[in-house]
Amino acid sequence: MECKVCGSALEEGRVRCPECGFPVMMMVDGTLQEKEKIEELARDYRKKKLAAASVALIVYTNEISGDQVSVKAQECIVLASGEKLSGHAIVWYPECFARLDGHPTLRLSIVNSKGETRVQSMEIANPQIQDFWQIGVLPEAGFKCRLVLGNADKYTVTESISLL
Repeated sequence: MECKVCGSALEEGRVRCPECGFPVMMMVDGTLQEKEKIEELARDYRKKKLAAASVALIVYTNEISGDQVSVKAQECIVLASGEKLSGHAIVWYPECFARLDGHPTLRLSIVNSKGETRVQSMEIANPQIQDFWQIGVLPEAGFKCRLVLGNADKYTVTESISLL
């Protein structure tokens, strides 16, 4: 059996999903109306959980002094939040970033539905574009997403990131 909201496997005897907290609901009559009602409750629960979630990129401004490089400033820019995390299309951040060589490491700030923040670092493959890059979020089922680097024609993606 799996959770109607996030798709996690549910062990027998569970009353709530261990991942998202949605109550385990069993169909009594097995009617289409009953199934639709459970699906509606699952959609509403997912929407409510995602309303408080966000994915932000931590952007650093570095300062070079002689042969020393130090962080001058740090800023969080929200890439996607709330309802935008419930779709299935890439949500592109409107500004472009200078292209970097190698495999850039992205530092993300992820705010879950409880308002808890965690910082996660991950490498992403260079999309081999000679122009400026955009960054985006690709929502996935099960309260997950991937970061996207490149442009609408050519991009690379990270592994899945949990929004919980």
